[in-house]
Amino acid sequence: MMNSDRTISMKKMGSIYNTLALINRLLLMTSAWNVLVSFIEADFWHFTEPSALGLKLVPAFGLFFAFLLPGFFFFSGRIWNFRLQLSWQLTFAMIEPILLLISALPALDELPSFRTCALGFGTLLLPFVVRFCRPTYDIQVGCEFFLVIFVSMCVRWSSHAVNVFYEEWRVGTTIICVSGIISVIQVIMNNVMDVNKMISEQQSRDEVLTTTEMITETPPNEMSTPVTNSVRSDIEDIDITDYHKESEGSVNLYPMLPPSEGSDDTESCSIKNTRDDKPSTSKWSHSLAILFMTPGIASFLMLFIQFFSSPAQLARWAGLRANPFGIFVVFCCTISFLFILMSRCQFGAFFKSMSDVKHECGGGLGANESNGGDYVNPWNVYWSIFPSFFCIVFLVTGWVLLLNSEKTGAVTGLCMICLSVPYVFVHVIDVYVQSSSRAHVGVRAISHITGSFIFFVLLTALTSFNLPTLTNIFFGRMSLILAAMLVCICLAVVVASMVTVRNNATSARRASLSRYHHQSRFPFVDLSSSAGGEVATFVAVIVCTLVITSAVSYRSSAVLSCREPTEARIAGNYDSNANNSTILRAMSWNILLGHTYTGRDNSACIAQVLRHFGPSVVGLQESDPLPVFWGGKDVLGALENELSVEGFRSHEGVPAMKSTLGVALMSRLNLISHEARLLPGRGFVKLPHYGYTRTVFELPTSKLPLYVINVHAVYKNWTIGNFTELSTIQLKKIADVTNNVTHQQAPVIVLGDFNLNPEESQLDALWTTAGLKCVYHKTRSMLNESTILNRFGNVDHIFYRNLDLIEGRIVAEAGRVSDHYPILADFVMPT
Repeated sequence: MMNSDRTISMKKMGSIYNTLALINRLLLMTSAWNVLVSFIEADFWHFTEPSALGLKLVPAFGLFFAFLLPGFFFFSGRIWNFRLQLSWQLTFAMIEPILLLISALPALDELPSFRTCALGFGTLLLPFVVRFCRPTYDIQVGCEFFLVIFVSMCVRWSSHAVNVFYEEWRVGTTIICVSGIISVIQVIMNNVMDVNKMISEQQSRDEVLTTTEMITETPPNEMSTPVTNSVRSDIEDIDITDYHKESEGSVNLYPMLPPSEGSDDTESCSIKNTRDDKPSTSKWSHSLAILFMTPGIASFLMLFIQFFSSPAQLARWAGLRANPFGIFVVFCCTISFLFILMSRCQFGAFFKSMSDVKHECGGGLGANESNGGDYVNPWNVYWSIFPSFFCIVFLVTGWVLLLNSEKTGAVTGLCMICLSVPYVFVHVIDVYVQSSSRAHVGVRAISHITGSFIFFVLLTALTSFNLPTLTNIFFGRMSLILAAMLVCICLAVVVASMVTVRNNATSARRASLSRYHHQSRFPFVDLSSSAGGEVATFVAVIVCTLVITSAVSYRSSAVLSCREPTEARIAGNYDSNANNSTILRAMSWNILLGHTYTGRDNSACIAQVLRHFGPSVVGLQESDPLPVFWGGKDVLGALENELSVEGFRSHEGVPAMKSTLGVALMSRLNLISHEARLLPGRGFVKLPHYGYTRTVFELPTSKLPLYVINVHAVYKNWTIGNFTELSTIQLKKIADVTNNVTHQQAPVIVLGDFNLNPEESQLDALWTTAGLKCVYHKTRSMLNESTILNRFGNVDHIFYRNLDLIEGRIVAEAGRVSDHYPILADFVMPT
């Protein structure tokens, strides 16, 4: 009785330990994932910072080697099989959240290079942290990895796509504190339970069980051969004892619970199985499998970073507003992930019951009457093929709809993608991990290097989608990039399904040792006692994440605070226009892709300036940093959330799929119509796309509407060439749009970043053809103040027609919120 009570007590303690270990791993893996995401943003800032536009070799090489270098170390078997004791595991794993915290400290706001180095070091160590500190590979890797991505996505949902892991030091501090407390509890419980002893006992039992299994699988003509050490070595090549050897001398973060008393590992009926492949054949087959799955996994990771970093990301790329369609993304991903968890319990039990029926009947699919009932469980084969096939169809169809449809079609595609991606990702990761543990060490290293290189190539392709300086193959062609990624993903899913079918067909005996037939990859793992607990923990984490992020995302206060002393400078310098109905205030601001002059997020500072000055309408340029290398941020969503109380509404610019830097509006006026288009650029393939918006508003004091045209035109003196001709063409286009208004007597405002000083001839189209006046340059001469920070120039302008100007000014008090100062103009409200 005492032994029975002790066993029950140890089981309960083991369940608690497993739950804490799982939560701790999720925290640490979330930090590691966001170190990678933040490093990409921080590194690419050195290519876009105002002081040094263009390619810089040091950040480029740093990015390349941080991805590829770790793979070369894994050619060594000692490094691959190296394990740390539990206390050192947890200490080493804390490197990632510590580096994430360091990069977010306000003290490093003026040191972007130091932040990049810290995150680059974390990215370099990331594979070693995962390999050395993770428990020996188990069946839940895919689920844990996707849950990390899901939690990160929801956290950024609450911050309106702003990367709070990189911008807010309190997030890193919270992760370190919670993880530190759980780690201490883990170490204490590990010592109390004496986990090493339990694992050693289970390994001994499993070695005997494995030897017995292999003897039963040996053909009759080899039955007389004794099981020598060499034979046992060959047996280990095709079984799961690689897992055992890696665990020797180390503490596993998954303590295996002792078997129930009175349990019997023998089968109730004699079952013979087909013989597995030869050891060398098995190793090479798994090696080839992981090589074919590697491009798909790299494509999955880039897909998540680019489109799933936040719900707003995928919605905006689909041409939809982040709110409410971002909720569709969260809802569909949640349903898909819950389906995966349910399949691991309910369907697993169902397939086990079907397997038991086959056992009792002495046969099944592929049964051989001469050998007394060899079988292959058909349900496992069906479950391995059909869901993957349907998910591939859903995935491809969803992206086709998202790229080529609007509204209803785009929403349908959005849902199909979110429902299919989690399942195929978890399936591929699980099979990859399983095959990787049986593959050659050298092939595993090659797989890591190949995957890193493909990831780097995909990142380069996505960069070229917006910035064709390196190559114009992918410029504006997201369909081409996605097609390449989908081909790799589909190949990985097909290979993963083939491996799963092969394992089910040749390992029926091994699978029957586990209570959950389709999850039987490591026989001595008692899935019946641990899987249910882990699934419950996954569900609890999902529910808590959704509740917390839902509550935070609907609050009106800002998640981030402005780190520039902007408020002190602008306070009292200019009256707010928030409650003044006699003045029409217009503002224009190039916001540097949502970054300050030193690479921090600037949405909080922009909101602070807009709240103080209260413009009726503000034109924003470089307002869509949706690509991953610019942070994947929804600046408009963040601004609208914070300024909605003041009556501001955002009006988006050219869709992200058209490869533009972004041009958008925010206004407190009632909207009549809004359209956004690209400016002419045919033949000039080495430049980003530029655009404009044409918006019509109601005026509270006039029957005539207000026309507002927001412009972001080409910089004609790019270092890669002179684009004077293109600048002339674009300004003529703006003049035509200005003249093409329904009411010729209606007030018109044309504002934006024209990248032209007032005396330059390209502006003649606005002065003469469109008949506009300029707020600041009535004589077309330069001012004593600059509108940009990295050089002297007056390239931001506000033109007008049919309005009475009161005054205009450059708001230099805003400081280094961007590389441009905001400009504003006050007009008499038309009557």
